[in-house]
Amino acid sequence: MKKKAGVNLLEMIIVVAILGIVAIFAIPYAEIILVRTYEIELENNLDLIRRALQKWRKDCEDTVKRDRGEGALVNVPNENMYPPDLGSLSKSMPFTVYDKFGNATATFYPYPYLYKLPKDPLIGRAVWMQYYASYSSDVNSSSTFDTGRITPSNVVATGVFDISGHPDPTIRRGFVTAIDNTNYSDW
Repeated sequence: MKKKAGVNLLEMIIVVAILGIVAIFAIPYAEIILVRTYEIELENNLDLIRRALQKWRKDCEDTVKRDRGEGALVNVPNENMYPPDLGSLSKSMPFTVYDKFGNATATFYPYPYLYKLPKDPLIGRAVWMQYYASYSSDVNSSSTFDTGRITPSNVVATGVFDISGHPDPTIRRGFVTAIDNTNYSDW
């Protein structure tokens, strides 16, 4: 009697069951790896923008020192040394530095610190919360920068000194909490 070559039904069911069990454990692990990849990109983008903000401030301070001397820095408020919004980091527009009396102290000619503003990988576009150095209790301390649009548009605060991810879950497409249980808006 000759043996038949091939696969019988029982062998096929066993193979499919094993593949199903492997898939049950592999898919959630693959999702965690994908989200962690997005989180690493988000951390890198936040760090890149924060370094550009600090470089702007340092270069602005150096311009005031060069044009007016070290003593002129005493009269320049901290918020006047930071860019007016995140979009300024990718432009080469002259920036006038004012002292606390409203007098022009120096004109700073920044180079583009960023080729373009990095996007939030969990959102898919450049949506960031901007925090202003001129914060007071009667002035908004933050606004949303969404690919060039600032909301609310009537912000009177000046000098963006920090950023974070947007806290609104509808904008974040449900990505509010990181794998380590911290909020992305606190990064």
